[in-house]
Amino acid sequence: MKKELSILLDKYYKGETNLEEEKTIREEVSEMTESDSVRDVFAYYNSAEKVPEEVLEEIFESLEKKGKKRRLPSWIYPATAAAASLIFFMMAWGIHQNKINREQQFALMEDALASVANGLQPAEEEQEMLVLWVDENVEIIIN
Repeated sequence: MKKELSILLDKYYKGETNLEEEKTIREEVSEMTESDSVRDVFAYYNSAEKVPEEVLEEIFESLEKKGKKRRLPSWIYPATAAAASLIFFMMAWGIHQNKINREQQFALMEDALASVANGLQPAEEEQEMLVLWVDENVEIIIN
């Protein structure tokens, strides 16, 4: 094997060759007369069936069309974030207002129940009381 071919093969295996160098490698390997593993590998690649170019083009075109259809405009993402933030703050404000309304409703209900309770109780007559004796700790009262 020529030294130039071995250098090109090293570049080929590292993925550093261009199309012209790969064409040169194929030509030199196909001209080799002695049996070599490199020649066998390239012979296998040449004998393997290839996908027709028309099929490849159709596949790539359909993939490009699908990729273009699914793209959303760039303004959608910030608009969605702003709308979500607005909804969140509106919900928080509504919860706050609901809490204030509940406290007001509770106070109104308490006042209404107190007035009903006062209306249902019989009127007490004021009785005079007689204080008999008063000490620091004791009071004696007679009705």
